[in-house]
This record gives sequence, C-alpha cells and structure tokens, in this order.
Amino acid sequence: MSAEQVEGQIRQAVDNGRNIAKEVERITGDALAMGRIELEHMKRVIEGVGRGASAGEQPNKARAEVAEAFEGLQNAMLDVFERAKLTTQEEASRVEGYYEDELKRRLRELRDMEATMLDSLSQAAKAGSDTGAEVLRDTVRHARRSGTRLGTEVENSMRTLSKSLPEALRETALAGLGAARETGARAAEVASGILGGVADVLRGQDDKPNRDKGTGNDETR
Repeated sequence: MSAEQVEGQIRQAVDNGRNIAKEVERITGDALAMGRIELEHMKRVIEGVGRGASAGEQPNKARAEVAEAFEGLQNAMLDVFERAKLTTQEEASRVEGYYEDELKRRLRELRDMEATMLDSLSQAAKAGSDTGAEVLRDTVRHARRSGTRLGTEVENSMRTLSKSLPEALRETALAGLGAARETGARAAEVASGILGGVADVLRGQDDKPNRDKGTGNDETR
C-alpha cells in the first residue's frame, strides 16, 4: 500500500469519526505488513498517517482526532517492532562475519523506531491544515518530552535483546537508548526555569511601583 493510499484511508477513517484508533492501527498494520523493517517505506507510511489525521480545522475536534490516530499508530508500530525484533533476533543467533553489518543496520532501525515515528510525523505536520498541523506538532513535542509507549517498549526490549547478542552487536543495540527522552526532559526543565525566571522579573517589576509609592509617602511625611 502506498503512502498516498494510506493518507486517503486515514482521512476517510477520521472523517467517519468511528473507532479512529482501531482504523488507524489496521490501515497502518496492513501497509507495514512485513517481517523486517523497510525504513523508507515505513517513513512514508507514517507521514501518510500524519497527513491524513491532521486535516481537521476545528481545534477541539482536531485534537481528539490526532490523539486517537496517534494511539492507533503506536499500536501498529508496536506490532511492527515486535515482528521485526523477532526476525532480527533469530538471524542474529546464526550471525556470520560477512552478515554483521546488515544486522547492525537492522538493530539501529529497531533502536531508533520511536525517533523515526516522531520525525516522520513532524514532516507530515508541514503539509496539514493550519489547525491540524499545529495539533500534530504539539503532539510530537509532548511525545519527545515525555516519551511514548513505543519508546518504552523499544528501550526495554533492546536491553533484553542485547543480552542474547554477540558482543560485536551488543553496543549497536544499546547505543543512545533513552537519550532523546532525557534530552527532551532536560530541555523542558530548562524552559521551565527560564519561564520561572521571567515570571520572577515581571513580579519584581509589578512590585516596584508599590515600593516607590511607599517610599514617596514616607518622604512626604
């Protein structure tokens, strides 16, 4: 199934407004029905999901539609991850030297699946309606800060999988796990600190006239 077909089916499911999460999960699962990851195809399909889900113009309705679509997308991606992980694990158990680079590539794709999903949705947000695209961007920003079910499953599974891998593959499986979420959390903390500092400055400016007024009254007396 092409990305354009995915987008059309997702948009129709969203317009119908019934069982959006289930429909998105089914459509995405059908488009990504493979034993191993085909990265470029997967990116295009996710972008199609994002474009189809972010066409709404009414803010509240668009938020509900994108939230349900994101839930369905994650369910489908969890299934894709699990199937690809099992295939890679089986092939890693009989790895030979000439095949090592291919397995490393597959492990990187598994490890980075959450980032791939969020990056692809960010691309899709560039093509949505003004309202729907902003909702989709907000969804991605929140997911980067707080993490996703997919990211949690990927991290836990890759740590478990690494224990059964040859040493040459273990580092690839674990490299950078959780780093994006930690970076997002730190960025949120920094932003919170900056906003808190701005608020303190503004409170100080608000208080200054009162202090000056009090000083003036004292001098008068």
